[in-house]
Amino acid sequence: MSVDPLADKYPGWNPYHYVHNNPVKLIDPDGMEAEADFYDNKGNYIGNDGKIYVLNSKSIDYKGMSCDDLKSNSTEVQISTGSNKRSTFRNWAKKYKGLSDRDSNDPKGDREFAMTLYSGSINTPNGEKEVFAHGSLIEGRKGVNGVSLVDSKSPIEGWNPAETIHTHRFGSTDNFSNDPFTLVGSDVPTAVKSKNTLYLAVPHSNFIGSFNPKAYTKYIQNGKTRERAQRYSTDKKAIRIW
Repeated sequence: MSVDPLADKYPGWNPYHYVHNNPVKLIDPDGMEAEADFYDNKGNYIGNDGKIYVLNSKSIDYKGMSCDDLKSNSTEVQISTGSNKRSTFRNWAKKYKGLSDRDSNDPKGDREFAMTLYSGSINTPNGEKEVFAHGSLIEGRKGVNGVSLVDSKSPIEGWNPAETIHTHRFGSTDNFSNDPFTLVGSDVPTAVKSKNTLYLAVPHSNFIGSFNPKAYTKYIQNGKTRERAQRYSTDKKAIRIW
């Protein structure tokens, strides 16, 4: 007789149960653990497979669904930790900041991109957890500055926007004395209206900058000029990419 090897991982579950009491939906071929965490649209736990998924809509009837059917009707999410978010933005920037180079020869290049993270909560066996999902990619027009964050859509019904990352077009021949991390156009008012942190990645830079609209608003309320408030609320080296 021995202690259940997964007792520490699942303290909220009795060892004398099978597939989290969901034999219709899940299987456990080796007796160790089921394979993604599935939750319904309200954040209630359904079952497990190593990753975490949330059903895309509250209207989906998941009862009797196979694991593959659950996946096809769900979105993979991550626990909302600073490390997970930094990794998400870092990987996104590696893929899209280079495409915003004005000198890019890629058919998808010389344009701006954006992506919003959406947040929700799930009721895990170990308590409630805040999680996030990637929103749809927003793609600007070739040779044109700007993207419309209004076009962002949550993959999960009812989830709210949390943080946004976007790129600016910037070429290798541009004068770097013109600060590439300067937020322009509607960047600041959009972030202030949403109250969500706005991240910026530009070509030829190893860092992702961030703008904190809540801090900006406090500086303005305390009598700082808009220029100073923006400067004090911006971290030009918030996340190192490489």
